[in-house]
Amino acid sequence: MAIQFHKMHGLGNDFVLIDNRQQQFKPDTKLLTGLANRHTGIGCDQFLILEAPALPSAYLNFRIFNADGSEAEQCGNGMRCITQYLGMQGEISTAEFIINGIAGPVVCRWQPDGELNQVAINMGEPVFQSADIPLETHHLQALGNSNWHLQIGDIKLKLSAVSMGNPHIVLLAEDQPGVSLEMLANLLSEHPAFPAGVNIGLVENFSFKEINLTVFERGSGPTRACGSGACAAMAALRLAGKIDRRVTVRQPGGELVIEWDGIRETSEVESSPCGGLAIVSDADDNALWMTGLASYVFKGEFRDEH
Repeated sequence: MAIQFHKMHGLGNDFVLIDNRQQQFKPDTKLLTGLANRHTGIGCDQFLILEAPALPSAYLNFRIFNADGSEAEQCGNGMRCITQYLGMQGEISTAEFIINGIAGPVVCRWQPDGELNQVAINMGEPVFQSADIPLETHHLQALGNSNWHLQIGDIKLKLSAVSMGNPHIVLLAEDQPGVSLEMLANLLSEHPAFPAGVNIGLVENFSFKEINLTVFERGSGPTRACGSGACAAMAALRLAGKIDRRVTVRQPGGELVIEWDGIRETSEVESSPCGGLAIVSDADDNALWMTGLASYVFKGEFRDEH
């Protein structure tokens, strides 16, 4: 059976999008890993599978699979690519609409701008509670405001933990000099402190308005850009009072604009006697917004013999 696909990317974070509203593709690990192979398959970081809506308020449902065949809860760059695809197909009749995934509904805005299509995604409110990330906190030492120490042999890491619908940790290069993203991936990807696995973000440097970031994605590896990772880095630094409410996050593949006021006054952030600074917002809508480009590359088809 021939399955049609669309190749897209968000700042170099690339996807194979399969519209299952028009065909019957059944993902399995062996097939997905073969298709994701950059030498013998199509090549991609992740797969985006579109399905008929399960909620009356949603335009469609989506599922996300990593290059290793595992299923992911959320992907900011993927959400922008889905939005761009729907806009290019002429399916969008309103500027704002909802799509739904396993992490819940996502509000999308398509902003066509000549040849460059800006897409804005409501990524929801960052979650800092350890049980919801999730973390196994007996492996960690609490520092307050969702900051933790993790001792691995002779190495002591300082990290922030946050969920953007999927689990993230954020580390500052200035806190652990000489530690590379590859080293962090080797140390942390399968550490028992992160029972669902974890996406790892390394902030190389930052200012009040800008963040320079690299990310190792759970199930995919190092990537040119990670949308939810950019949001997690912004949320962690904003919570610490170190950056503005609107920042540009620079990754190897390009730039994203992330906006977030900060935590609500009633929000719970795990603390300790060490204390820490928490930003307070009394806004009714305390969602974090991500804006950036999404690009269509080509379409094709592959044979599914299952």
